[in-house]
Amino acid sequence: MKKILLILSVVLLSVSLQGQMIIRANSNARVMAVADTLGAEMISNGVFTDGTDWTANTGWAIGSGVATYDDVTNNALLLQVNADMISAITATTTYRLEFDITISSGNAFFSINNSSGTVAYKTLNTYSNGHKVVRFTTTAVTIAGISFWGNIGSTTSFTIDNISLKKVL
Repeated sequence: MKKILLILSVVLLSVSLQGQMIIRANSNARVMAVADTLGAEMISNGVFTDGTDWTANTGWAIGSGVATYDDVTNNALLLQVNADMISAITATTTYRLEFDITISSGNAFFSINNSSGTVAYKTLNTYSNGHKVVRFTTTAVTIAGISFWGNIGSTTSFTIDNISLKKVL
């Protein structure tokens, strides 16, 4: 019983401010993500059943249930404004964004911004093939909505699908 309480005490004391739990045992460390408490879905048509609720500027195309970036057009914009979202993005709030990237080789290269592109939620980054989870906090001057700014630098075109955005409570 004392051993269980000691382990529980160590686990509780090891929770970090970044929302990760570090468990130490015999000088080995293991990091486990702590589940976020999330609000309701905010993105409309995150599975791209059609082109509704999204604006795909030159460089992006919506079809066959995905949005595709061509890796030819720099600063190409795929966006959803607050008016088309289920619920609006607000300033000084933390969100969890999830999406799937499909790319035949290499990495996708894009930033995640407000819908006008004037505020970066996540600066340019590379994303490999697979499911992604990104946390960000909006600033006080956020012009809301969300956009994916494709940038030349991906090794090939890529698709994005299953976009989900929820407030971290």
